Parts: sequence; C-alpha cells; structure tokens
Amino acid sequence: MFGKGYVIEHCISLFSKKQIEKAYRIYVTDCLKAIAENTTHLMSFEGVIDVGSHMESRFADIIDFEKKKKIEEFEKKSTNQIVDEIWNGMKGGKKH
Repeated sequence: MFGKGYVIEHCISLFSKKQIEKAYRIYVTDCLKAIAENTTHLMSFEGVIDVGSHMESRFADIIDFEKKKKIEEFEKKSTNQIVDEIWNGMKGGKKH
C-alpha cells in the first residue's frame, strides 16, 4: 500500500493540487486588480480622468520575482557552501 508507486502518485497529486490553488489565487488577484483599475477612472466632460491609485504589478509577477531571486542566490553558492549548509542543517545548526 505504501510502495514506491504510492509515494510518486501522492507527490504528483499534491503538486497538481498546489498548481491549481496557485492558478486560482492568481486569477482572483488579477480580477481584483482589474476591478480596482476600472474604478479608478472617472468620466468627465474632458474625458477619462484617473482618480485614485492602482497596482503596478501582478501577484504572479511578484511570486516569479521571488522565485528567480532565490534561484539566483542558490546558483551563486559554491558546492562547498551548499554541502556545509546541508551538514549544518543535519547537525541542527543555523543555515547560512
């Protein structure tokens, strides 16, 4: 019941659920951003006037930026630094 196939299927299922949740969150935040931007415009005799503020970036862009930043930090580390961090973590020490 708890063989290799079960573990793989569980991991795939969990990953799939997380991707669906992430897509839903991105969709909802993009909808809220669109609603907010649509309410910041005012029709007047001079035309459309921007009133209020609006968001400059999307939730998805913020997430991707943070992920890329972590990857870049990881890629800058040497193999010895990574191995040292793993050993320190196994010994209960602090991460660098």
